[in-house]
Amino acid sequence: MSDLSARLQRIRLLQEERGQSPELHPATIGVVAGILTVLLLILAAPLLIPVHERANLGGSLATMQLADAETAAGFHAHILRGYAGAVLRAAFYVKAGVPKSPAPGTPGVLLDYSIDGSSVEVYEYRDPSLGTPLVINSQTQAPALAEPIAGRDCLVWRTPDRRLITQVGWKTSDGLLIYLVALQAPITDGMAQAIVGGL
Repeated sequence: MSDLSARLQRIRLLQEERGQSPELHPATIGVVAGILTVLLLILAAPLLIPVHERANLGGSLATMQLADAETAAGFHAHILRGYAGAVLRAAFYVKAGVPKSPAPGTPGVLLDYSIDGSSVEVYEYRDPSLGTPLVINSQTQAPALAEPIAGRDCLVWRTPDRRLITQVGWKTSDGLLIYLVALQAPITDGMAQAIVGGL
């Protein structure tokens, strides 16, 4: 008999001598169940709490290799290069018709980055209106202003005090629409310059 089995047997014998049930006390069961529940929630948190923008897309995304997302979307995505603090964490294929995406009628690629410790998502779509200026649908987008960033004509969404940036949209020369969305905190103009210039 193992040491643990012997100890458990002694505890049961002592409980029986004292007239106690060898079963666990209900309060002990409650504490153990509570601890197990907390551990389960901690382990499942990434599955239960999706990133803000992915939740807005209706939960229709699954992590995949970048090449698979590009194949599904039908184009090569622009990858952020030359920014030392940027890490591509995940790539997703965004289906056409997802209502709360920046380009709801168009399939695309979503790239989830950690940039200097902040979560930034980059949505890339084929440009459905190639050769025309970038415009926004006023019914679905907050007010944006046209501003040049890194030599590109961009639509820029700013915080109410206009000091920081929450979102940037622009068109590329190879026919894509790109939207950068700062998830955790707005970004500075300098950070936006580096990101837009690196894509």
